[in-house]
This record gives sequence, structure tokens and C-alpha cells, in this order.
Amino acid sequence: MQNRDYLKKKAVKSGSRNVHEAYKRARHEVNKLVKNTKTKYFMNALSENNQNPKTMWNTIRTLTNKNSKTTNITEIHVENDHSVTEPKQIADAFNTFFINIGTQLADALP
Repeated sequence: MQNRDYLKKKAVKSGSRNVHEAYKRARHEVNKLVKNTKTKYFMNALSENNQNPKTMWNTIRTLTNKNSKTTNITEIHVENDHSVTEPKQIADAFNTFFINIGTQLADALP
């Protein structure tokens, strides 16, 4: 990487085609090395945890940097400025909305 960075500086300063080609080769090698190293790292991390699905999925989430971003709904507003806060009532309100939305949209079509 240091050699690649050095060649980039030199290519920018000199404008030489030969130095630029050397930089491109060095950049290609670094990119290939990084890609291969990442692949090996991921394969090792997954192979260590492939016996237990829970730890395997935790590893996948960690490797892909996907954290669970769940949101708890504590209150929703339904028609007539009425608020619902109980989990069962919230679920029923969502259920009612999704049951009726199809027919409402179909009725609104010309």
C-alpha cells in the first residue's frame, strides 16, 4: 500500500506515462490482495461457526455490519384523533388498516 501511494504521488507530480502504468499495476495488486484477504477472513469466520446456526447468523450480522434496528411502536393515531397505546389494540388497528386499504384503493380508481 505504501508503494502504491508513493507511485501515485510520483505519477501525479511527474505526469509520466510509465510511472502512471506502474501505479496502476500496484493499485491492481493491492486491490486484489485486499479482496483475497477479506474473502479468506469471511470464510474462516463462517467456517468456525457453521455448526451452530445462531452463532453463524450473529457472525454474518457482525461481518456485514447489520445491526438489528427494531423499533417499538408505543402509540398510533387512528381516525377521529383517537390514540391507541395497548399492543393488542395497535395490532388490531394495523390489521384493520391493511384489510381495508385494498378495497379503498380499488374504489378510488376511475
